[in-house]
Amino acid sequence: MLPAALLAASIGCTSKPSPAGGSPSASSGPVVVSGAVPEPPRNDDIQPVYPVDAGAPDPLAQRFCEAVQHLPQRRREECCPGSANGIAPVADCVRTLSFALHHGAVTLAETDVAACEKALAELLASCDAALSLRAMPSACDAIVKGTLAEAAACRSSVECIGGLRCRGLSAVSMGTCMQPGPAGQACNVAVDALAGFTRQDGFDGMHPECAGYCLHRRCEPPLAEGAACASDAMCPRGERCASRRCTSAPLPVVAQPCEAACAAGAVCIKGQCAALRVEGARCDVDAECLGRCERADAGAGNGTCVRACPRPLPPHLSPVPPAKRPRPSVH
Repeated sequence: MLPAALLAASIGCTSKPSPAGGSPSASSGPVVVSGAVPEPPRNDDIQPVYPVDAGAPDPLAQRFCEAVQHLPQRRREECCPGSANGIAPVADCVRTLSFALHHGAVTLAETDVAACEKALAELLASCDAALSLRAMPSACDAIVKGTLAEAAACRSSVECIGGLRCRGLSAVSMGTCMQPGPAGQACNVAVDALAGFTRQDGFDGMHPECAGYCLHRRCEPPLAEGAACASDAMCPRGERCASRRCTSAPLPVVAQPCEAACAAGAVCIKGQCAALRVEGARCDVDAECLGRCERADAGAGNGTCVRACPRPLPPHLSPVPPAKRPRPSVH
């Protein structure tokens, strides 16, 4: 049997009697009743990896985030008034990017930001392009450059130097810059806040999660060129899946034969790449247009490409609260 002193310590009875032999003093800590299981300490200090209070905004970060987040949404609203759904996360972009810049985890060149702004302005000049924008132009991608070497603690894969991944990352826990995961390693299990907010759309290619590819949340061994595949993600970096085989051949361009996909700005129609058509152009099917093909008869051709404005959210789902209405008076 345990001695009384050790038994008392094992169940948390650590309070001492007061010098006068009365009740324990307040300074001796909480009293734990013999045999009770003490509650685990509460952790009220859980914080996101990029603090909510990240310090003063970096001017270049502000400029870059306005370009990649606010400018596309503003153009969509100009092209289709009243159709903007949601609010561009400019503030979160500025907060995370400023913090990373202040801590030397990333660099951002003014010349790169200027080139990004120019590319976006040229692209978004067309409403068709503004409404169909899915990915940032190449001038805006991969310009937030990581500085952290292997084994460094990280808050985003973007903070790691090229080729390394911030593994073990979560919304509230920092990860470590490491080589891509081997076969069997868990994958596709974390959200990268900095990459998302700064629209670094190609970060998965720059910082691959797996040495091979991710399938059903597990890394699979890499495939060689010519190997059987089901999607581009299964093929080595720089290759694509065509005719169910990995190939390094580039995507076909306008007027070249195609199976399913064409280079940017073109679409595969009846086995041949064709340029996407702008508003007012003749069309037969929606796929030919940057917007959609409007026809007098739903079953006939000879339509016209028209602007495809997104439908606004209904008032009760809109993130922007409706105008306050006066309460009806009660008599």
